[in-house]
Amino acid sequence: MSGSNAINQFPELTDPPCQRDTKYGPSVCGYCAVARSVAAGMRFVIGDRVLPVAEAVAHNVALCTGRRTTEERVIVDEIRRDGQRILKPGTNVYVQLKRKPGTRRDEGWVVECYRNNSVKVHLVEIATTKIVAADEFVVGRRGTTAKAVA
Repeated sequence: MSGSNAINQFPELTDPPCQRDTKYGPSVCGYCAVARSVAAGMRFVIGDRVLPVAEAVAHNVALCTGRRTTEERVIVDEIRRDGQRILKPGTNVYVQLKRKPGTRRDEGWVVECYRNNSVKVHLVEIATTKIVAADEFVVGRRGTTAKAVA
Protein backbone atom coordinates (compact mmCIF):
# COMPACT_ATOMS: atom_id res chain seq x y z
CA MET A 1 0.00 0.00 0.00
CA SER A 2 1.46 3.35 -0.95
CA GLY A 3 1.16 6.58 1.04
CA SER A 4 -1.67 7.99 -1.10
CA ASN A 5 -3.69 4.79 -0.67
CA ALA A 6 -3.20 4.96 3.10
CA ILE A 7 -4.44 8.56 3.12
CA ASN A 8 -7.50 7.57 1.07
CA GLN A 9 -8.21 4.61 3.37
CA PHE A 10 -7.63 6.61 6.59
CA PRO A 11 -9.02 10.17 6.34
CA GLU A 12 -7.93 10.66 9.99
CA LEU A 13 -4.39 11.21 8.68
CA THR A 14 -5.31 14.50 7.00
CA ASP A 15 -7.68 15.75 9.73
CA PRO A 16 -6.94 13.89 13.00
CA PRO A 17 -9.36 14.28 15.94
CA CYS A 18 -6.47 15.23 18.25
CA GLN A 19 -5.32 18.18 16.12
CA ARG A 20 -5.27 21.48 17.98
CA ASP A 21 -3.96 24.91 17.17
CA THR A 22 -1.04 26.17 19.21
CA LYS A 23 0.88 29.41 19.00
CA TYR A 24 3.47 27.52 16.91
CA GLY A 25 0.92 26.09 14.46
CA PRO A 26 -1.25 22.96 14.36
CA SER A 27 -0.18 20.09 16.60
CA VAL A 28 -1.13 16.40 16.66
CA CYS A 29 -0.49 13.61 19.15
CA GLY A 30 2.49 11.30 18.79
CA TYR A 31 0.37 8.39 17.54
CA CYS A 32 -0.95 10.41 14.59
CA ALA A 33 2.55 11.67 13.81
CA VAL A 34 3.81 8.06 13.70
CA ALA A 35 0.81 7.02 11.56
CA ARG A 36 1.65 9.78 9.06
CA SER A 37 5.29 8.67 9.00
CA VAL A 38 4.27 5.06 8.39
CA ALA A 39 2.00 6.16 5.52
CA ALA A 40 4.99 8.06 4.07
CA GLY A 41 7.15 4.93 4.09
CA MET A 42 8.55 4.38 7.58
CA ARG A 43 8.58 0.79 8.91
CA PHE A 44 6.66 0.07 12.12
CA VAL A 45 7.78 -2.82 14.31
CA ILE A 46 5.93 -4.39 17.25
CA GLY A 47 7.98 -6.98 19.08
CA ASP A 48 9.93 -8.69 16.33
CA ARG A 49 7.30 -8.32 13.60
CA VAL A 50 7.22 -5.60 10.94
CA LEU A 51 3.59 -4.60 10.45
CA PRO A 52 2.16 -3.95 6.98
CA VAL A 53 1.44 -0.27 6.26
CA ALA A 54 -2.36 -0.53 6.58
CA GLU A 55 -2.15 -2.49 9.83
CA ALA A 56 0.45 -0.12 11.33
CA VAL A 57 -1.56 2.98 10.41
CA ALA A 58 -4.76 1.45 11.81
CA HIS A 59 -2.94 0.51 15.02
CA ASN A 60 -1.65 4.06 15.59
CA VAL A 61 -4.89 5.78 14.57
CA ALA A 62 -6.78 3.59 17.08
CA LEU A 63 -4.43 4.78 19.86
CA CYS A 64 -4.90 8.48 19.00
CA THR A 65 -5.53 10.58 22.10
CA GLY A 66 -8.38 12.47 20.41
CA ARG A 67 -10.35 9.26 19.89
CA ARG A 68 -10.41 8.37 23.57
CA THR A 69 -13.90 9.48 24.53
CA THR A 70 -14.61 6.78 27.11
CA GLU A 71 -13.05 8.80 29.92
CA GLU A 72 -14.57 12.22 29.56
CA ARG A 73 -13.05 14.69 31.98
CA VAL A 74 -15.52 17.03 33.64
CA ILE A 75 -13.79 20.00 35.27
CA VAL A 76 -14.77 20.84 38.86
CA ASP A 77 -13.78 23.78 41.06
CA GLU A 78 -11.99 21.79 43.76
CA ILE A 79 -11.36 18.35 45.21
CA ARG A 80 -11.90 17.98 48.95
CA ARG A 81 -9.94 15.22 50.67
CA ASP A 82 -10.39 13.98 54.24
CA GLY A 83 -7.56 15.16 56.47
CA GLN A 84 -5.61 16.70 53.58
CA ARG A 85 -5.42 19.98 51.82
CA ILE A 86 -8.18 20.94 49.38
CA LEU A 87 -6.95 20.78 45.81
CA LYS A 88 -8.02 23.59 43.49
CA PRO A 89 -6.32 25.42 40.61
CA GLY A 90 -3.17 27.14 41.85
CA THR A 91 -2.54 24.89 44.85
CA ASN A 92 1.14 24.04 45.24
CA VAL A 93 1.75 20.29 45.51
CA TYR A 94 4.42 17.61 45.70
CA VAL A 95 3.77 14.69 43.32
CA GLN A 96 5.34 11.22 43.41
CA LEU A 97 5.10 10.12 39.78
CA LYS A 98 6.31 6.55 40.40
CA ARG A 99 3.37 6.02 42.79
CA LYS A 100 5.53 4.19 45.33
CA PRO A 101 6.41 5.21 48.90
CA GLY A 102 9.93 6.55 49.25
CA THR A 103 10.32 7.78 45.66
CA ARG A 104 11.26 11.30 44.64
CA ARG A 105 8.70 14.07 44.97
CA ASP A 106 8.41 16.65 42.19
CA GLU A 107 7.20 20.17 42.91
CA GLY A 108 4.33 21.58 40.92
CA TRP A 109 0.92 23.17 41.08
CA VAL A 110 -2.63 22.13 40.20
CA VAL A 111 -3.88 23.38 36.83
CA GLU A 112 -7.33 21.70 36.69
CA CYS A 113 -9.42 19.39 38.86
CA TYR A 114 -11.64 16.69 37.37
CA ARG A 115 -14.77 14.95 38.64
CA ASN A 116 -13.15 11.49 38.46
CA ASN A 117 -10.87 12.50 41.39
CA SER A 118 -7.85 13.32 39.24
CA VAL A 119 -5.92 16.54 38.74
CA LYS A 120 -3.82 18.06 35.99
CA VAL A 121 -0.54 19.13 37.59
CA HIS A 122 2.15 21.37 36.08
CA LEU A 123 5.51 19.94 37.16
CA VAL A 124 8.25 22.56 37.54
CA GLU A 125 11.35 20.41 37.05
CA ILE A 126 10.27 18.73 33.82
CA ALA A 127 8.23 21.74 32.64
CA THR A 128 5.16 19.82 31.53
CA THR A 129 1.69 18.87 32.73
CA LYS A 130 0.50 15.42 33.76
CA ILE A 131 -2.89 14.11 34.82
CA VAL A 132 -2.61 12.09 38.04
CA ALA A 133 -5.06 10.66 40.57
CA ALA A 134 -5.62 12.85 43.64
CA ASP A 135 -4.51 10.28 46.20
CA GLU A 136 -1.79 9.96 48.86
CA PHE A 137 0.92 10.54 46.22
CA VAL A 138 -0.27 14.13 45.64
CA VAL A 139 0.55 16.13 48.78
CA GLY A 140 -0.37 19.78 49.14
CA ARG A 141 2.33 22.22 50.18
CA ARG A 142 2.20 25.77 51.42
CA GLY A 143 0.76 28.60 49.33
CA THR A 144 -0.67 28.99 45.85
CA THR A 145 0.82 29.84 42.49
CA ALA A 146 -0.65 32.92 40.84
CA LYS A 147 0.35 31.73 37.34
CA ALA A 148 -2.06 28.81 37.43
CA VAL A 149 -5.03 30.94 38.53
CA ALA A 150 -5.89 32.58 35.24
